[in-house]
Amino acid sequence: KSSLCNFLAGRFRRQGRPLQYFHLEGGQVREVPEVLHEGATETTARLQGVSLGGRLVLLDTPGLHSATAANAALTQRFLDSADAVLWLTSSTSPGQVQELDELARELRRNKPLLPVVTRSDCIEEDEVDGEITKLLRNKTAANRALQEADVQARAADKLRSLGVPADLLRAPVSVSVRMAQAAGQGAAAMADAGFEHLYGAL
Repeated sequence: KSSLCNFLAGRFRRQGRPLQYFHLEGGQVREVPEVLHEGATETTARLQGVSLGGRLVLLDTPGLHSATAANAALTQRFLDSADAVLWLTSSTSPGQVQELDELARELRRNKPLLPVVTRSDCIEEDEVDGEITKLLRNKTAANRALQEADVQARAADKLRSLGVPADLLRAPVSVSVRMAQAAGQGAAAMADAGFEHLYGAL
């Protein structure tokens, strides 16, 4: 989550748009200069976020299944004020719908749910100058479409079981921050990494 937020914020900065990072400290919003903390494990010990262009705020939460009860409670409080929910699910294990149980309360309040399949890339072997080399590539359009359809079907079934209106579910999108960065973030690289679809969905 933090990596995606930082990447989107970096794109705003590259376009000369204003942005401001912040975190919650003692119940107050504190503006900070540094990017959001990232990590493979839970590094979001407090709620943090970034305001993009003064019109869109991304909240990077500790998670409802946070390691501490305080983090989970804080996340729930801020979900109350959100206009929509981005549900990030990794392409290595997409559609873990049990995560939606904790979001049911917010979704029943008519907040749209946008599934975002992250890490939509893979390592492939290729021959370069007579040597076998491992290369990072975007997942194919066909593979992404299959995963998105699977996540859509799983999420729709889960929302039905939770009594949440089906029309709140948006079509899933797949993105790869790593590929966008590795390919230089040009227009073609951003489109290939799925970000034009994400921007359209947002």
